[in-house]
Amino acid sequence: MPPDLYADDFGKKSLPNGQRPNAFNLSYGFAKAAASADKIYFGIVPAGHEINALALVHDADADGTLSIGYEPYDALAVGAPAANPTYFFNAQALSAAGRKESVAQPISFKFPVKLVGTLGGGGIVAGTKLTVVLDGNSTGVA
Repeated sequence: MPPDLYADDFGKKSLPNGQRPNAFNLSYGFAKAAASADKIYFGIVPAGHEINALALVHDADADGTLSIGYEPYDALAVGAPAANPTYFFNAQALSAAGRKESVAQPISFKFPVKLVGTLGGGGIVAGTKLTVVLDGNSTGVA
């Protein structure tokens, strides 16, 4: 029989009372024209949050791709994370409308970060809607 395996933080997280009071869900939308290589700043993930899941919901775009990652809110802050422009998606095709789930591992931020997308291939026309949906936990910054 194989051994039981436990996560490093198994049994160490406090359990929430009620219906997920430590949980957060954020949704950021964008519907403006943009050209290839443009950066789209979807929003800010506050310090002390862990992102467990990220989904991209989008309308159809003829030939563009979108990479999604993060940049530090204050790049000069000591201990701020380095930018990672492809952490959640790397060149995700936007040719057919749909919902795509990131396969990135959960990540915690002790500093605020900007959720950023970078367009590749072609641009997007005004009215094409991109929505990023985050799900996670408020963990604090201690």
